[in-house]
Amino acid sequence: MLRVDQLKKSILIKNFLVAISVTIFVLVGSLIWTRFYSVENSTAHFEKIDLAFRNFLDTFNTLVSHHDEELEDYIRANLPLAKELIGNLNKNEALENIKKQLSQTILYSIPNVFVDIDVALLNSKGEILNATGYLATVKNIGFKPTVYSTNSISIITGFVPGTSRMVKYLWLQLSETEYLLFTLYLSPRLYEGFIKVLANLSAANVSEIAIYVDYENRLDTSKKIADPIIAEGFKDQYLKRDWPKSIFYKAYVLSSYRELTIPIYLKVVFDYRKVLFYVLIY
Repeated sequence: MLRVDQLKKSILIKNFLVAISVTIFVLVGSLIWTRFYSVENSTAHFEKIDLAFRNFLDTFNTLVSHHDEELEDYIRANLPLAKELIGNLNKNEALENIKKQLSQTILYSIPNVFVDIDVALLNSKGEILNATGYLATVKNIGFKPTVYSTNSISIITGFVPGTSRMVKYLWLQLSETEYLLFTLYLSPRLYEGFIKVLANLSAANVSEIAIYVDYENRLDTSKKIADPIIAEGFKDQYLKRDWPKSIFYKAYVLSSYRELTIPIYLKVVFDYRKVLFYVLIY
């Protein structure tokens, strides 16, 4: 027959073992449940963010494309003078005069959309030969200025290479080896409000929303923050599972002209450490 102290010890050990077993069972169940919950939850909320971003891109493109015909008319009207200046003056001096002439017309007529203009001469590889303003510090525009018919003006919305400065590019061919490029800087007021609201969204376990224009430049911040997933390239959409995080990537077409496309990338990070902590505490 067990003594009282031995009986107490035996009961204590049994209770301890039961508590450990139940804890392990609850822990494993909680981890499995949290894992499935995080996948379903993050997917559902990313779809909502994705829809909001696609609606923004549609609205933004409609707004900035509204003046395309007007811009082409302005450039065609000033084209004879531009060609004369390029043919008779020093290239840099000619581009400065073209910039001045267009600035007086376009920036005065459409002040709510465009805030500045730069003009450049390119070769067929997209390398900048001569340029005004900030473009004078850029070596290559990032795409080949292909045209499809004589005297046609090509147009696309994009970014100044190496930055997140959003611009409207228009270009035409002057000769077999030379192109004239007009770069119109878009007003940040057209997009900074939505970008700020989206980037600061702090609901549904969202820990970060980033909008990349290339692998290191972001539209939501002036800092350069390289991302290896975007640098490696991916098609359409990519999900990186980094438990307890889920990281969604998606590539969109900001603008296109024939085969030329300008991408923009959305990155959304969901962090479930708080959910996991509360479940384990329970």
